[in-house]
Amino acid sequence: MPVLKDYWDQFSDYTSRASDGARQLSFAGFGAIWIFSAYENGHLTIPPLLLWAGFFFAASLTLDLLQYLTGAILWGSFARGLELKKTRPDKEITHAPWRPALISSFFWFKVPPVIAGYGCLLLHLVRLLLAG
Repeated sequence: MPVLKDYWDQFSDYTSRASDGARQLSFAGFGAIWIFSAYENGHLTIPPLLLWAGFFFAASLTLDLLQYLTGAILWGSFARGLELKKTRPDKEITHAPWRPALISSFFWFKVPPVIAGYGCLLLHLVRLLLAG
């Protein structure tokens, strides 16, 4: 019979995999933008929809980095503060619920831009197919 910890472990696994997927899809999206861009008269031309896609991919990667930086700062400073108070390493500790909530909020905000970016790529491809 599963216990609550099992469900949190599953949640952690799924969010970790979604974060990895969002990161990989963002980098792949930049590759697709590069492929569909063109050189005209020696200048790189990127269609507006692809610029929007790039913006969304960059936003997702920025939020991804901010999630890890925020986590490192919040948990690192929390742990260091406990060390300075000479807290035993094996002591059970409680923390404010806003700490994990703040870190998790970046997860919920970094996935939608990837979806929006691929929506822009898809719309660009549809326009290309219909045009020619």
